[in-house]
Amino acid sequence: MKLVKSKQNLTVAHIPAFFQQIVGQILSLLRAKSSLWQRRRSRIHAPLFSLLFLSLFTLSVPAYSVPLQHGKSLTPKMLEHLLIQEYFVSEKLDGVRGYWNGKQLLSRQGYEIVAPEWFTANLGDLPLDGELWLGRETFQEISALIARADREDPLWRDVTFQIFDLPAEKGPFRDRVAKMAQYLPLLAKKNPHVMMIPQERIETKKALQQRLDEVITQGGEGLMLHHQDAFYQPYIRHDQLLKMKRVEEDCAMVIGYTEGKGKYRGMVGALRVKAVIEGETKYFKIGSGLKDRDRQSPPEIGHWIRYRHNGFTDRKIPRFARVVDISGESCEQLSQQEFEALEKAI
Repeated sequence: MKLVKSKQNLTVAHIPAFFQQIVGQILSLLRAKSSLWQRRRSRIHAPLFSLLFLSLFTLSVPAYSVPLQHGKSLTPKMLEHLLIQEYFVSEKLDGVRGYWNGKQLLSRQGYEIVAPEWFTANLGDLPLDGELWLGRETFQEISALIARADREDPLWRDVTFQIFDLPAEKGPFRDRVAKMAQYLPLLAKKNPHVMMIPQERIETKKALQQRLDEVITQGGEGLMLHHQDAFYQPYIRHDQLLKMKRVEEDCAMVIGYTEGKGKYRGMVGALRVKAVIEGETKYFKIGSGLKDRDRQSPPEIGHWIRYRHNGFTDRKIPRFARVVDISGESCEQLSQQEFEALEKAI
């Protein structure tokens, strides 16, 4: 991807955000290692801890860090206890994340996105967090456009900058929504590519599910749920910002394997499978969800497995496929010959 590294210089204004990132990393480390820490704390020497702490300051903070917040996936258990009336709901757009820092349009990794000057003109001085979007089911197209890094590409005329938050605003999300509703229309008068992602209130979980089904039917990716009292928390993946997607399960036949790499060297890296999807035979690989014992002793060719996925790509390949049942007991165990007969019958 031909992205230009941001020339943004570090200033005193960036220090609080960096401290937030460092503290978040330290807390994550302590939580993950808490039991080990308790058992071995008497054996940890001060110089070693000091070296670890110093390394966090010198190595873990990117030189051009982008202060974005990130959401968590909404699990069925979380949904059970969710007070949906306290959340704003918006469509989760399948585009490319964009961060306007007041001077430059940056990717989530901190690289400058090469866009036409007219596209970034009149975006204002206030930081904007949003999605560069061409429409539903166009992720490959927008990704390719960004990768080409061509300011003259005519496709930029169709791109919109869909804003879902104002990172610099200190108030809770309900206040930021009100500010966006006032501020973004003013920007749009000078730059019509700027739009606010609609934030709506939903009263029941049944209505929430209906809204999700509606978005999926129209080719959307899912929903975002943002708690009304949530503050903008850069560098943190928190549970006041939730991603809700439709999860589907299907079956596929194993037709081969890929070799594992790294810690999986000598084992199976992924299963090569095929499945009939919307009347067509599709070939793809599934590695996520495999346990070590599955990689050491994989299912035989011709065996069926059950996998879970989050919809499909524009080529109708399952998105984020992962194995959920290696036995495939709940699948209709067609033989190779029966599968081939099914393919011919399509």
